[in-house]
Amino acid sequence: MDYNSEISNARNFSDIFEIVKGIVYEYLGTDQAGLMVGVTDLGSYQNGFIGAFYSLNANAIIINKRPLARILQTNPTIYNYYLFHIMLHEYIHAIGSYDEAQTRLLVHEISDNYFGN
Repeated sequence: MDYNSEISNARNFSDIFEIVKGIVYEYLGTDQAGLMVGVTDLGSYQNGFIGAFYSLNANAIIINKRPLARILQTNPTIYNYYLFHIMLHEYIHAIGSYDEAQTRLLVHEISDNYFGN
């Protein structure tokens, strides 16, 4: 499957989330049922922003809409790819990887496997 084209042609959050779930299931053989995805303004700070977080208690991924809006203004061609990366990272947390460093490494490994450097 050409995941690069799939991401590029995705029309909404749901399309991208389905790609994330498919890749993780294909790569790791596991998934997380009943997960919700929400968007809210988590703000930004002088030295950066929180892109998203996974809430274990709510079984939800919450995405910061502020960087999404900024990407749409400045470089809309990367919007779906940014969203994919954020969702992939948080989905890896959702399937049980709670260590941040380990999650980052796994996201990089998956991305490298499917998309190369």
